[in-house]
Amino acid sequence: MEEKSPGVDALEELTEEHQAVLSRLNTLQWTLLRLLKDQPGVVPEALNEIKAVVEFLEAELWIHLRKEEEILFPALSAYLGQEGWPIEVLLLEHQALRRGLRAFSSELGILGADPESASPVEVFEVGYDLCGLLRHHIAKEDTCLFPMVASHLGSTRLLAIGVEMRAMAWEADGRPG
Repeated sequence: MEEKSPGVDALEELTEEHQAVLSRLNTLQWTLLRLLKDQPGVVPEALNEIKAVVEFLEAELWIHLRKEEEILFPALSAYLGQEGWPIEVLLLEHQALRRGLRAFSSELGILGADPESASPVEVFEVGYDLCGLLRHHIAKEDTCLFPMVASHLGSTRLLAIGVEMRAMAWEADGRPG
C-alpha cells in the first residue's frame, strides 16, 4: 500500500478507495466471464487472477469498512443518530459484503481444490453477486452518504477524520502510526 501524507480529507480517501475497488471489480467480472469458457487452461489462469482480486479485497476492503464503522459513522451519528438511514442500513450492508466475500472465497477454494469436478458456474454466480453488492453499496455511499457527511461535518473535521483513518490503515499495515 502506497504511503500518503496525512493531510487528505476522509471523503477523498474513501472515494479513492472506492475507485480502487471498482477497478478491481471490473477485472473480476471480466475474469469471471472467462472462467465460464470451456477451454483448456482457462480455469487455472482465471483462478489465479480472481484470487489476486480476492486478496486485495480481503486486505483493503476490510480496512475500508473499519474506517467507516469505527471512525466515520460514529462522527456522523452525533448528528443523525445510529438507527435507520444511513448508518444502520450501511452497517447491515457491510455485514452482507463480509458474508459475500467469505462465500466467494469459499467457492474459490472448492474450485481450486478440484477444478475438474467443481463448477465454475457457482464461483461465477457468487462472484457476480458480490460485485453487484459492492457496486450498489459504493454508489450509495458516493452519491448519498458522502454529500450528507460533508454537509454535517465540514472540511476541518473531515481532515481530522482523514488523519484518524490514515493512522488506522498504517496500524493495520504494521506501520508506526
